[in-house]
Amino acid sequence: MPESNKLGFILTSPKSENDFELYYRFRWQQLRQPLNLAEGSERDSFHCMALDNDNSIIGIGSIQSCDSGVMREHATHQNVG
Repeated sequence: MPESNKLGFILTSPKSENDFELYYRFRWQQLRQPLNLAEGSERDSFHCMALDNDNSIIGIGSIQSCDSGVMREHATHQNVG
């Protein structure tokens, strides 16, 4: 995981197998579980995540196409605001 910065969060892409495991779990908990959707129902986009200074995930998002620059299916932790 990247080092912390003055902003209080870091925007990065998951890189390791563990990063992706944590990313997909957070994504499912925030976006899919409340809708009673199956865990692991989506995994085909460019993924990024925001980390706090303790390297805990506080937000996630995906970009369907780098050409369009449209970010979709994004979520933040309920304690971020």
